[in-house]
Amino acid sequence: VNAPDSGAAEEELAVAYGTLASLGVRREPSLIRNVDAMEGEVAVSLQSQPLADRVFDPADCFLVLDMLTGVVERGTGRGMQSVLGGRRVAAKTGSTQDGRDAWFVMASGSAVVVAWVGRDDGKPARLTGGSAALPVVRRLVQATADRLLAPLPDAPAGIVPVELCSETGMRAG
Repeated sequence: VNAPDSGAAEEELAVAYGTLASLGVRREPSLIRNVDAMEGEVAVSLQSQPLADRVFDPADCFLVLDMLTGVVERGTGRGMQSVLGGRRVAAKTGSTQDGRDAWFVMASGSAVVVAWVGRDDGKPARLTGGSAALPVVRRLVQATADRLLAPLPDAPAGIVPVELCSETGMRAG
């Protein structure tokens, strides 16, 4: 992934997480071209989306996606729970070693949102994805949850859910 100051890293994250959320179908992101807010109504113009290609096995993508739901359920993305209304999303927080840059990416069944917060001058800032970038996504989801939070895809054929004990990592029961 490229350095966040180029803008390419956020787009690459969006494509990668979108591919996971669509169970292996890679699409270029639909970028917002225009937003008009007149008299309380918002109209958004999206760039047209090119054709898609299957690039990964659906079962492999589902397993990674399912693991990433743990970031919000019990990890560094727990701060999203208050705006999700019980809906599951896949997410990941991240930061550079010196805390100069922090990011948060969230994927649902209908959207991928990437937020980057950082310093352009390269100085350390002690930022983390959960404390600096996650609040940006939380505010967006709070305002637009019904449009952003379609359910994650169901498990493809061949995936059998198994409950694990959180203490031992072994099969529960």
